[in-house]
Parts: sequence; C-alpha cells; structure tokens
Amino acid sequence: HRRHLLALGSLPWLTSCESPKTKPLRPWHRACHGCEHYSAPAAPTCCTRREWRAAWVATVANIDWPSKAGLSPEQQQAEIRSLCDTAARIGLNALLLQVRTSCDAFYESSLEPWSEYLTGTQGQHPGYDPLAVWLREARARGLELHAWINPYRARQSRARGPAAANHLSRRRPEWVKAYGDQLWVDPGEPAAAEVVGVDQVR
Repeated sequence: HRRHLLALGSLPWLTSCESPKTKPLRPWHRACHGCEHYSAPAAPTCCTRREWRAAWVATVANIDWPSKAGLSPEQQQAEIRSLCDTAARIGLNALLLQVRTSCDAFYESSLEPWSEYLTGTQGQHPGYDPLAVWLREARARGLELHAWINPYRARQSRARGPAAANHLSRRRPEWVKAYGDQLWVDPGEPAAAEVVGVDQVR
C-alpha cells in the first residue's frame, strides 16, 4: 500500500509565477475629448508561494495504515515512522491522515468508539494514542499533519466486526440510512447534522 503514498506524492500542487508565453495583451485604451490615449500595461507582479506537497494516508479498510488490523502497538508505530520517513524522503511537506472513517476514531474520543481498523474490534483501545504518535513523528520530520474526516459515513462496506455499543448506528439508529452496501448518517435530520457537523469537529 506504500505505492499510494508514492503515487500521490508525485502529484504536488504547484503554483508558478512565470508569465504565459502568449501574444501580449493590447495596451489599455482610453478615449478622452476626442483623443485616444494608450498606456502600457502594468508590469506583472509575482509573489513566491510555498508549494503544498501532500499525500493522503487512508486508514479505512487498512488501505495505507495500519497495514492490517490487530498489529501490536509497536508494529503500528513502526509503520507510522516508515510512512513519515518515506514522505520526507520523496520531498513531501504534509500528510492528510484519515482519523474518522465511519463514525469511529483514531484518537481518544468521548463521542466515538475506537476504529476496528486498529485492533479488529470496534471500540477496543489500541494501547496507545495513534494520533499523538502521528503528530510527533510528522513534526520530527518537518511535515504538517492534517486530520481528514468522513463526517457522514457510518459503516464502510469492508467493515467486518459488529458496531460498538456507543457507535452512532446503535445510539441513534433513526439517523442512519442504508445506501448500497454502506450505512450513512442522514444530514437531513437536523439533530444529526448538528452532532456530526459541529460536535465532531470541535
């Protein structure tokens, strides 16, 4: 799965200050008292912008990290360091870590259960704080770390275990709708939109 990181890392968002090599624009024209006045166009301004070279780290269904559910805390943290090392080596300066895949969490939360993609069992503590480790390792390499959340998905099609007792689909089943082979929180429910759209981002 490291190929996803490498592939995305090769697609940076670039900005350029170079003027396009096209036909110059016609000088600004002004008519005044029957006369025609021309003024040269203003010289192009250029500001150097910082490139944002980032890659997604997908955690849902163990796409990128952890490589599989049930690894020990030490193994998971070794994979974190390896991914951060790779990002720094290929010249990235940011990572977007998926921390909420389906009303679950990859961090300590009083609102959501621990993700099953960590231990294989939703709600089971992984034995450490994954987000804290990601932050520490990313910062040690000069990388920004951005949290990526899926606000309305309640269950992904490749989930295997049962929902934890405190999962939204069990606490408020009237908010959750099936669509295809996945479950989604209905944003048309005002209370659901408030909880998912506001409380989860705080």
